[in-house]
Amino acid sequence: MHDPMRPYLLPLLIVPVLLACSKVPPAADPVRAVRTVTVQSGSAALQHEYPAEVRARIESRLAFRVAGKLVRRMVNVGDVVAAGQALAQIDATDLNADIHASAGYRANLISVLTQRAVTQALAQA
Repeated sequence: MHDPMRPYLLPLLIVPVLLACSKVPPAADPVRAVRTVTVQSGSAALQHEYPAEVRARIESRLAFRVAGKLVRRMVNVGDVVAAGQALAQIDATDLNADIHASAGYRANLISVLTQRAVTQALAQA
């Protein structure tokens, strides 16, 4: 048996395959809204902010015998100084507090040592 549709069957199968191999045109880019600004001279102040840490150009590692706030500086950078010359004055509040605390510790130590001596003397008697 001879099918009358057979000669048309092969072209009908090849056409969809060929159409599937064709390239699809790329989609057009969407239209995007644009904000514009007209630049002109005016009184607008230019202000820039940058994160930073402010430090002295020259730092000295100093240590002091007593704590306290610097009340007065008697010399400036570049001044010539002599040995024994006072360079600054320190607030004595912290120093006085340390002296009073030290006196309290001393009194407490004397009391503990006295009590220990009495306890030892009673133990030996």
